[in-house]
Amino acid sequence: IMPATLEISAVTLGENGVYDGKEKNAYLSVTYSAAPFGEDSPEVVFDVQDYETKGFTNAGEYTVKVSLAASDVNYTLGGTTTFTVTIDKATLTLSQAEGASLSKVYDGKVVDPQSLLAPENVTVAGMQNGEDAFELGILSIAAEADSEIKNAAGYKLTVSVNEGNYTAQDLELTYTVTAKLIGVEWSDTEFTYDGAAHKPTATAKNLVGDETLTLTVTGEQTNASESPYTATVAKDRVTGNYMLEE
Repeated sequence: IMPATLEISAVTLGENGVYDGKEKNAYLSVTYSAAPFGEDSPEVVFDVQDYETKGFTNAGEYTVKVSLAASDVNYTLGGTTTFTVTIDKATLTLSQAEGASLSKVYDGKVVDPQSLLAPENVTVAGMQNGEDAFELGILSIAAEADSEIKNAAGYKLTVSVNEGNYTAQDLELTYTVTAKLIGVEWSDTEFTYDGAAHKPTATAKNLVGDETLTLTVTGEQTNASESPYTATVAKDRVTGNYMLEE
């Protein structure tokens, strides 16, 4: 009696074809072009090529060679015996963490986007086998058009996954730098009548470092008066990184 010839149409990992941080050898199975006779199922041996150097855990394509156990005398394999098996990337879900700290008051300092890439700002769901996205360093973050995060404004940030075993839809965040509240110190508030118009000088207080800001004063007067005049700093002229206190 001659051995029956079997042909394999596919080698798969079934429902276990997604990266989970574990070896996949035990999940390999074959599909035959025609089923073996009766309930007699031949013993199949799988040889994952380059297993010693690549393993069989990470997402990617692997070459698997199939053979029958030496003890199986009822069958022989025909046709293709080498197949490509794929371990798909695991899908992560990125979201902004509740209570994320994504704003500050203008202080003249540049914010490094990488400093914002932390669990208190970004939540990562779907990591496998106890792995930690932040410990592995699989996330990247960048400001739109590589803009410098410094001046008062809203900045768009994009968080991405940059690791071979995982994939995710990018997360869009907004980091906000708000204008710093400043005060006003008045000087030159008294003048002797000389026929010319006069107004006091307003100096901005609580600026950052050695920065300067020119304040526009309105309410100049010419005539002497027993009652004080009122001068005003034009708030609509104070823009950018500073805002006048009420």
